Amino acid sequence: MKNKLKHLGIYATAAVLFAGASSCKKIDTPTNAGGTGGDKYDNGLFISNEGSFGAGNGSVSFYNSLAKTVKNNVFSIENGRPLGDVVQSITRIGDKAFICVNGSNKIEVVESSTFKEVTTITGVALPRYMVANGNVGYVSSWNNGGEIAFIDLNTLQVTNTLTLGSGPERMAISNNKLFVANSGGYGVDSTLTILDLSNNNSTTLQLNAYNPTAIVHGSGNTLWVLARGRVIYDAGWNVIGHDPSKLIELDASNNSIVSTTTLFNTGHPGNLDMSPDKSTLYVGGAYGFYGVYALSAVAPGTPDLVVPEMNYGFFVNQSTGNLFVLQEASSSNGKLLRYSPSGNKLGEYTVGVFPNGGSSRKKY
Repeated sequence: MKNKLKHLGIYATAAVLFAGASSCKKIDTPTNAGGTGGDKYDNGLFISNEGSFGAGNGSVSFYNSLAKTVKNNVFSIENGRPLGDVVQSITRIGDKAFICVNGSNKIEVVESSTFKEVTTITGVALPRYMVANGNVGYVSSWNNGGEIAFIDLNTLQVTNTLTLGSGPERMAISNNKLFVANSGGYGVDSTLTILDLSNNNSTTLQLNAYNPTAIVHGSGNTLWVLARGRVIYDAGWNVIGHDPSKLIELDASNNSIVSTTTLFNTGHPGNLDMSPDKSTLYVGGAYGFYGVYALSAVAPGTPDLVVPEMNYGFFVNQSTGNLFVLQEASSSNGKLLRYSPSGNKLGEYTVGVFPNGGSSRKKY
């Protein structure tokens, strides 16, 4: 969906998460290769590649953390058919991976170790991201302006949908509550929806910031929210101003805002991630956004440039702290770049068209 959004000057996010990967001192530029060790896809991470909007060429790549190689088009290779249009995200839950294919209005479910298809969930329109709590999966959807779909993880069936804020994106679960970033979709929003998972009652938290897109867990009850801000246009689509991007600190125990930090007055990153020790926050990742920046999670201040690269998305390796940076190349294959936390480049790999994210930080 981002390929469509960028023409409207709206930057959708991508937050990427995964199971551990290894680092090396020299830059490695390997050719594409398959996995080694264990089952085919156990030792590494999956990368979601949107593909070009309307072209049906979305795909998944696999980074092998042992061999330090990338294998592209793994869904098509393992299942003998195309994946679909606009692969928005991929999430590991238990022994399965759930692939939200936004433009094709479906969620493909595969065995994560073999990538063989299990089923296709078609009851969710315009799916974005997924998280899980026990036997229930929650999917953000842009259907009807903004919904959350409930999926029974045993039957793999949609059991309920709730209409919430506009353009829901990333989510986080804390204190038996689902926190949903309402990005505004094709418009503007400044809220989080907080869903009590014990009774499915919802409340709305108003932010002093525009278009929240990403949420990550900090230490204890802390949640961090990235609001990308917005570009302001006149009737002729000329830029006439900006609302700044901001970082918001939440206390999930009482749904309160602890602090708000202005990031960039005219820059609009869409992705947020955290170092393994919870001490450092990283922001970046949006169409046309330059750099990945670091901030202290103890006392956020001015962002420090760590990775001097254009990036469509990025994520932090929660085993090593290394940064995985994703670059789009219009309708051509994009790149995966690996960086150390201090900004040393470790590797460069070819992936799919419009790479935007990856497999979950954990398997839930």
